[in-house]
Amino acid sequence: MAEQDVREPETEIAAPAAVPVHVGHDLNTQTQAADFGAWGTYITPAGADQARPILPYDPNRHRATIIVNGAAGNVWVGTAAQCQANPPVGGFLAAGQPGLQTVVENNQALYMIGDGTNSVKVTVLVERWDSPS
Repeated sequence: MAEQDVREPETEIAAPAAVPVHVGHDLNTQTQAADFGAWGTYITPAGADQARPILPYDPNRHRATIIVNGAAGNVWVGTAAQCQANPPVGGFLAAGQPGLQTVVENNQALYMIGDGTNSVKVTVLVERWDSPS
């Protein structure tokens, strides 16, 4: 007698049941692009300068871009205390480097002061999330 092909009987598998999920807190989400952008330009004098704010504290800031332009010269950036120190301390951004951009990705206030010798132009682009309602 010839062998017969023996198959297991097929059984139905039930679809997975929906499971309820409870979220017990607010879920913060943000879009990919910032909602608003604003430009500002500051010019340091070719001589004595004073610390000045270029970015206020902003909990809705996505990021800020700082561009320093000038044939020569530098600016110091940092907290108010860092820029008011004598001599200034903090971050040091040099002019005369085309295309150099510094990105700030925090909410802290940022101040700047010129080097006391050269006039430098500092341009700031601030990108912000929409304020929560």
